[in-house]
Amino acid sequence: MIQLERAKKILWLSIPIIGGMISQNLLNLVDTAMVGQLGASALAAVGVASFAVFMSNAIVLGLSSGVQAVASRRVGEGRLSHAGVPLLSGLIIALLLGVLITLLLYPIVPQLFAALNDDASVREMGSAYWRIRLFATVFMGMAYAFRGYFNGIGQPKYYLQSLVAIHILNVLLNYLFIFGNAGFPAMGTDGAALASTIATVVGTLFYFYLSAFKLKRLNIFKVLPSRSDIVSVLKLTLPSGAQQFMIAASMSSLFWIVGHLGVVQVAALNILINILMLCVLPGFGFGMAAATLVGTSLGEQSPAQAKRWAYDVALMGGMTTLSLSLIIIIFAQPILEVFTHDQATIEAALTPLMLTGGLVFLDVMGVVMMNSLLGSGDVKIVLKTNLMSQWLLFFPAGLALVFIADASFITVWLMFIFSRLLQGLIYWREWHLERWGKLVL
Repeated sequence: MIQLERAKKILWLSIPIIGGMISQNLLNLVDTAMVGQLGASALAAVGVASFAVFMSNAIVLGLSSGVQAVASRRVGEGRLSHAGVPLLSGLIIALLLGVLITLLLYPIVPQLFAALNDDASVREMGSAYWRIRLFATVFMGMAYAFRGYFNGIGQPKYYLQSLVAIHILNVLLNYLFIFGNAGFPAMGTDGAALASTIATVVGTLFYFYLSAFKLKRLNIFKVLPSRSDIVSVLKLTLPSGAQQFMIAASMSSLFWIVGHLGVVQVAALNILINILMLCVLPGFGFGMAAATLVGTSLGEQSPAQAKRWAYDVALMGGMTTLSLSLIIIIFAQPILEVFTHDQATIEAALTPLMLTGGLVFLDVMGVVMMNSLLGSGDVKIVLKTNLMSQWLLFFPAGLALVFIADASFITVWLMFIFSRLLQGLIYWREWHLERWGKLVL
């Protein structure tokens, strides 16, 4: 049983993060619903391209975990004024890596997208979408560095403020750019990409404004990072970014496998992934709280407290998600009808969605344990687990199911879900073995 004071501390850290992440995914769902009005091909194109963008941004997204792990350790050591050093290190890394990624990928996006989906209409719309989103890579990395910092010092409310602003702006711009409202040209899926890019840039600039003017007391830009500081954050960022890449590659390979079943199945998959993320994101919110509590406890030289925090947060995360699971099971059909009126797409997604609802609380508990390991600085075991689960289990099994066994969409989806649950089980085992927390940050 979790003590009341510990539960309050978990909720105080996690609720702003969860609120931000739920708002993020709710608005992503609105995004999907708006694009869904353009038809199954547009829905499939944005679904595939979104995870291609995720994959190309993966390394800079790892800055969140890298910055958070170091910042929370500094807080535990009683050196709050030095917690801004990993943030500045992260901003420098985001600039360098973001520019490099954009320059390398932009010319070859059409060829890369063709490897993900061979439908001509999906390929044309998806390639353009990906290219537009690439221009926000630097800003995305910087935003994730700020997120890691604010979560690391136990002030997630600032992350929440920026995230809500970003996604409200994104939906507003979607309304203008996708359908050509208020005198703007109707840009379709290109409009959705442009809206997301502009919103990301504006949100990142808001972080800079907040840090420089509203939060002077934190002295965020007072202590400049040394080369060793930058290298320290980079060492945590690269494995974490590689782990993010594995998640994105997992999703992209799932889209590639399902793409051989048909456009309707890809459209259904896009909806399912967005709903799954809505359910799992509270787990990431609790997980980031766990990462902060673990990092701070390790900074205080208390690994026993760190271990206990992870278990308590995982339990709260799983219990919280159970009610969401019931809603999905009971209202699966009406939920799907929000995203599309295409009956074939709804039929393809209905049973997989109900089954997902019944299992998602286990997924959430695994996500908390994964973030606890990241908060301890043990990013390599997370990367190794993702590699094994994705490329030694799910991908070959998915290929066999589709190309040899002629399996249905629901079978492929269940294999994907069970591969995620296996990852969670491995994270629990690694945490129990206490081989984490040894890295000096």
